[in-house]
Amino acid sequence: MSQCPTASATPSTVLDSQPSGLLDATPYVSQIASTVWQSQELPLSQLTPRALKRRLDLDSQEEGSQISCKLPPLSRRWLVMPSNREGSEDGGSSIVPSMAPLESRDSIVPVAPEGEEDIGVLPQEGRRFCCKGKCYLLTYACYVKGENTVQASCHEVVKDLVDHLLTLRSGGEPLLESAMGVTESHDLKEGQWHPDWHCHVIVWARTLISSEGLNLWKYKGVRPHERLLLLKDSNGRFAPLSAYEYLKKEANAWEAQYGTLTEEFLLGQCPAGLKAKTNRNEDFAYAMEAEDAEGFFGCLKERQPCDMAMGYNNLKAFTGYFYRDRGALPQGVCEPKALKKATVNLPPGVQEWVTSNILERDPESDCGKILVLWGPSETGKSALACSWGHHIRFRQNLNSDEFSDHPMVQYAVLDDMDWSKVPLKMWVQEDFNFRTSYRSERHCQWGRSTVICSNSKPSVFADCSYATVDGKNWIDTNCTFVYIGDKLY
Repeated sequence: MSQCPTASATPSTVLDSQPSGLLDATPYVSQIASTVWQSQELPLSQLTPRALKRRLDLDSQEEGSQISCKLPPLSRRWLVMPSNREGSEDGGSSIVPSMAPLESRDSIVPVAPEGEEDIGVLPQEGRRFCCKGKCYLLTYACYVKGENTVQASCHEVVKDLVDHLLTLRSGGEPLLESAMGVTESHDLKEGQWHPDWHCHVIVWARTLISSEGLNLWKYKGVRPHERLLLLKDSNGRFAPLSAYEYLKKEANAWEAQYGTLTEEFLLGQCPAGLKAKTNRNEDFAYAMEAEDAEGFFGCLKERQPCDMAMGYNNLKAFTGYFYRDRGALPQGVCEPKALKKATVNLPPGVQEWVTSNILERDPESDCGKILVLWGPSETGKSALACSWGHHIRFRQNLNSDEFSDHPMVQYAVLDDMDWSKVPLKMWVQEDFNFRTSYRSERHCQWGRSTVICSNSKPSVFADCSYATVDGKNWIDTNCTFVYIGDKLY
């Protein structure tokens, strides 16, 4: 069978020597790749029937019709750079490429005429595109050098750039429908008097831009970083709108923004699903302006009746929290309970401890003390412990959900627990990590006192024991034990 020549000195000959069977696979094959392809051809006996038929068809085509396997010659286009805005209006235009593959950068092609910028090589139509979209975020890094920032204006810099981009034309028509940009500056680097400025520009084309022309967005010698912004719902976000919000991150830069692209326009381009989600958020925000739960449900019934019906239980729980009494206590905080009768038989020292550690506690203190009330059941220990002020209370088990370090809390009450599983030291510390089953570890601020109620005198805790020297010393220093043998009221 006949083969196209492969040993050639120029890239154009390499393109001419490609077998026609490769035309649908790649727009450019190097000389080495072509040689490797030929060296790996299988003999006819090893080909599948389909491959054999294709091989025979190629042979008959070459031998019978003498059709050359030469590719159409590559052409190069140039982007016309108008010297001023008036010149562009009088007929200055740029030809926007349909595609320019990166592999063909080294091809031998004519040099760009003076006054025009080369935008790359364009092969025949029908190839794949590297980028294809309507909206792009362009970042021009170091667009204005530090030594020029004294005389330059942020607004004028981005204005000149955006105005230039809006002059780009395709087929006699403007390439872009709208564009908007800002000029930003990072912090000064060591040795710099002025920072380098860079520009962000969002461009919105009239139709899809299909191009690999590397210099399509180039201006004043700066080629931007190009990011395609997809026009679809991505994880509940619309990329062009997210980019628009990103440009607002620096208030000073946003004040000098320039262009015709608006947030209202981008909102109008959102996918239908994202628009519906935005409308739902607006409806719920409107309902939350109601003064009470009844008004909330009334607004929701008017705007989103289906959501109200399907999510009624969740909405009811939400309104119970959102419209709760503003004077209500925070979660976990218990108000003091008044005793039904005046106390009697109160052991000496208890009231003094309560006064110094709870009622008149030094607000600058970052640690507390522990009072242990122990004795038989039904003597009134728990009722007495809960009567001294606002507190948090745990019975039988510790529950991190019920813990509160709200400033209103004066002390904690631990009642009737398995003390061997309860840490003791953390209840007098300034802060600690609260660990309970099936809950994530929680860091808590404390530094207040604690009252323990128990039927027997506890001596073994999860983190210390009265049986050890260190445990005995710590307990004697920080704990006060009071036996309650008779009813307190």
